[in-house]
Amino acid sequence: MNTYDIREQIKRENRNKLIGEIGVVLFLLAIIFSIIFIGKLSNPFHVIEGKEGLNLEKEYDAGASYVKVTDASLEFTGYYKEDKNGKILYNCYATLIGEEQFFVFVPASRSGEDIDSPEELLTNYSFTAHMHTDADLLNIVAEDYKMTTEEWIDTGVISTIVLDEANSDMTRMYIIWVALICVVLLCLAYCIVSYNNLKDIYKRKEVMDLTRYGEVDNILDCINEEVDSSLEFDSINMKITKNYLIAFINGKIYIGKRTSISKVEVVSKVKKVYGIVKLGYEDFLQIYEGDKKVFEIPSFSEVEVVEVLTIMNSD
Repeated sequence: MNTYDIREQIKRENRNKLIGEIGVVLFLLAIIFSIIFIGKLSNPFHVIEGKEGLNLEKEYDAGASYVKVTDASLEFTGYYKEDKNGKILYNCYATLIGEEQFFVFVPASRSGEDIDSPEELLTNYSFTAHMHTDADLLNIVAEDYKMTTEEWIDTGVISTIVLDEANSDMTRMYIIWVALICVVLLCLAYCIVSYNNLKDIYKRKEVMDLTRYGEVDNILDCINEEVDSSLEFDSINMKITKNYLIAFINGKIYIGKRTSISKVEVVSKVKKVYGIVKLGYEDFLQIYEGDKKVFEIPSFSEVEVVEVLTIMNSD
């Protein structure tokens, strides 16, 4: 009766692989949700209609980022935004939404026929705007009225919420949101596929590659028999039988005939966590088929490494 089952070993490595993949997916999802909530990513899928009776400040405080306004009248305030070269990009107008006045930044290209001379009044003007606060604008306005910013805000003449016409901003937000949603869906799909493959060991590439030696089930049965009858080396991560070498770590597996292995050697290299964080140097046992490195695992004790090298170099 066999005491070792290579099929169960592969299933265990499948579980370890799935656990590692779920950990990576959860890490990615944590980053995504941090971007959304901590980074206060604007939501372009929820646009408030700027209609009569709307309390826009209340909607903004509740989390709304965009407002759509139709047929509005906008009065030029004399303020504007320019780039570093002095070119005017946006002109600042004021408009009434509900019962509150708001500053609205309108692209210079839509402020009149002459970019350098914006229209004093824009009528029947429709736009979609991104809502935000603009401390610099409030400071400038307060200074012009010879007030502190706090005093100007207390007058209640106009809202502290500023509206930026936001067509380009919404397009950018749509792209970001679609990209984030695609990443989430891909992560979930990857986990589902990995879970479905958990018990089906025959879908693993390492198992399918055994067809180069013959019928897969025959090879697996032969490995079980040899582990029981002719095991030459046994450790937590590696078994060497008369004809096969089996290695496994963190969900990764190598199953190969000893006659296919060209060399096994020990190399010292930088140890990394998740392929990024460096944790000094560590010795690794590397397995080659021809000139190609096909597998590596952190080396065991010095005595076991010498034993493995002795066995494999005697072939």
